[in-house]
Amino acid sequence: LSVKLKKNFPNSKIIIIDLPEINCLQRIYQWNASPKAKVFDYVNYKKRGLKFFFKNKYDYAILPTWVIKNIPNKSLDLVINTQSFQEMNSMTVKNYMQHINRTTKINGFFYILPQRTQFQSSKII
Repeated sequence: LSVKLKKNFPNSKIIIIDLPEINCLQRIYQWNASPKAKVFDYVNYKKRGLKFFFKNKYDYAILPTWVIKNIPNKSLDLVINTQSFQEMNSMTVKNYMQHINRTTKINGFFYILPQRTQFQSSKII
């Protein structure tokens, strides 16, 4: 999804926040799709902090979940969750929703893609 968003919105900066093992897979896919993309990773974060990502020209930040607390307030135009809330307990979802509300701009958007069930059609219209 991040690679497709970047292709459609080339001037965007995309932050991917997920479990470290998923981030490894995401990085491999992203690198294969866009080998010249400038990526801010956890090593950069530990050395320079997240403000460095926002102030410099990066295409992507691929970061672990605990970094979400350092995303500046009202700094994101769009937040997307794809099929992960159903894997979390209610307190974890509440925590993420608080961060989503805190980091999304006033006129920003939150899009959630729930997991399909066996009763939903796989046909995309």
